[in-house]
Amino acid sequence: MKPIVFFLITIPLMLSIISCVSESAPEFPINIQTKKTDNHVQITGTQIFVVVPSDYVFIKENLRFQKNMDQYVQFVVVPYSLKLDQKDSKFRKENFKIKGREITEIENVRLNDFSGIYLIAPSTRANMTELFFAFGDADFSVMVSGFCKENDMSAIKEIQEIFKSIYYDKSAFSESLVNKYFDFDLSVTNFKYATSITNFHIYNQTGIYDDQDTLSASITTVSLPYLEKKDALDFISNSLKKQLNIGKVLATSQIEEDIVNDRFAYTYEITTSINGKKEIIREAIILGDSSSVFFSGCAYDSLDSYGKKYIETIKTINIK
Repeated sequence: MKPIVFFLITIPLMLSIISCVSESAPEFPINIQTKKTDNHVQITGTQIFVVVPSDYVFIKENLRFQKNMDQYVQFVVVPYSLKLDQKDSKFRKENFKIKGREITEIENVRLNDFSGIYLIAPSTRANMTELFFAFGDADFSVMVSGFCKENDMSAIKEIQEIFKSIYYDKSAFSESLVNKYFDFDLSVTNFKYATSITNFHIYNQTGIYDDQDTLSASITTVSLPYLEKKDALDFISNSLKKQLNIGKVLATSQIEEDIVNDRFAYTYEITTSINGKKEIIREAIILGDSSSVFFSGCAYDSLDSYGKKYIETIKTINIK
């Protein structure tokens, strides 16, 4: 599966809005001017600086500031442009459409020198509201999602204040998140690191990420927070369900329990056909003491060979 498609179906953003908010949210400015202050903190692995209330906890594995289970702000950085400054961009107010669904509020905005968009509408989680803020230029894009209880105007205002504090410094040093929380042996496949989308790391045969290349073998790894077995099983089960809906299923294995370097894991393999082209996918989620790792390997040729290589690669995953 194409890595960016994997990313979009695994981490649902504002592309799955379902209804409307009954109360009016506080007004959001369309032209935001920020400066970096002593109160700003840099988000690990990014060039983003933000001011966050002290009662929010930072979850480093997925770049989330969380007040509680029902109120948090998540950051995603992608190494390409959403073309927010172009009139034909799907991320412009006039073009952003979701068939049969209503967006409560949407505005084209600017953050300093960056074009952006701001949305607010209910989340896919029942009785929850989601705020979405994206900005960027020709080189990068940042997507920020804030979640809180439905119609909690105090929480909405607090999340808006976090959005309005964001400062992006293209000259700032950012620590790489690749292999920060886990590592594995790439020599099994001879793949090379290609790119990262925040905590998603993509590897392929060339070491070059091409968004138009849909038929190259690749591995995507995702760093995750600590998960209980039940939560891990739900995570990989949902991933399998999404795979089952993408193409014609030719073969699939049941989700199985495994041990990877003394760590508990779930794993499965599926073979599908999409537009007449066969694809094999091997996925696993490995649970550590304080963090977890999700692995997804796909291939469109030499299916048996890659299937075996992905099994061997999973065995090498070491959570630090």
